[in-house]
Amino acid sequence: LVNYIGLISLANMLGYTIVYCLLDPDLFKHAIHFLILSAFITLGIILINKKGRYLTAKILMATYTPFSMSYIASVAFGKAPGFQVYLFVATIIPLFLWNYKQKLYPIIIITIILVAYVVIEFFPPFFQPKIVLSEEYIYYFRLTNVSVCFLAAGLAIATYQYLYRIKEKQLIKQTNELKISQAHKDKAYSII
Repeated sequence: LVNYIGLISLANMLGYTIVYCLLDPDLFKHAIHFLILSAFITLGIILINKKGRYLTAKILMATYTPFSMSYIASVAFGKAPGFQVYLFVATIIPLFLWNYKQKLYPIIIITIILVAYVVIEFFPPFFQPKIVLSEEYIYYFRLTNVSVCFLAAGLAIATYQYLYRIKEKQLIKQTNELKISQAHKDKAYSII
């Protein structure tokens, strides 16, 4: 799941990078540089996961994604364009990465993400945004961010369900193979 979440994050980052380059590369220069850096960090997390360091990759994916969203929503653009709604999607990530027996990681990470959302949304900004947008851009970005947020959440849930069904089919197949093996063993013992 770390790889799928990473690929979805990469697609989102690259999509926004392309949009910013098409709209006004000079205005969005700071965001473009940050998103490219974030894309490389996300690729690094995927490589860590491929190397078998699963817990490290899970923790990095569950914390870096909301960190980058918080940075975009506070330092890069400020809260007006509504990038902080992505933090709600980020609260889903820990739920997918850890099972119900491993409650500590998701609880801590989700709490931190929700605190970040509350601070960004309801408190005065700590930083002057690096990118100052016109009212027209703010309106369109707010609309786009909410739409993409819901699509991303739906895609994440659909991907999780798909992977869960694949795993369930594998377990059923293994159970049936085990039953057949047990029946052969029982038949061999009865013959002996």
